[in-house]
Amino acid sequence: MVEALRSYYGATILGEEELKESTIKNKIELEYYSIKKEDKLEKNTYGIEVIKKEYKESKVDIEKDTIDNVCRDVNQVNKIMDILKRNTVTPVGLHVVVEELLKQGITK
Repeated sequence: MVEALRSYYGATILGEEELKESTIKNKIELEYYSIKKEDKLEKNTYGIEVIKKEYKESKVDIEKDTIDNVCRDVNQVNKIMDILKRNTVTPVGLHVVVEELLKQGITK
């Protein structure tokens, strides 16, 4: 059985100033999580989850995406998380951005 541990990495809030060039007028919060999985052989793999919360008048729309098994190195996944958070990557762009970062070796 594989154990999974989800850890909060950080959040970014997008308000009026950050969204002024988009059609979105509601506040958005982006949350970033790392997901550590340990298998029977005690080998860790790390994944990433991004949750987008758009605060509308009477409700909150939630969108999320997860990538499992991004890497085996906690430092590498933390570098990726930092880049995602700094660049306010949403769930829609998560796969493309992570794939490009790994392909270019930016996180090493």
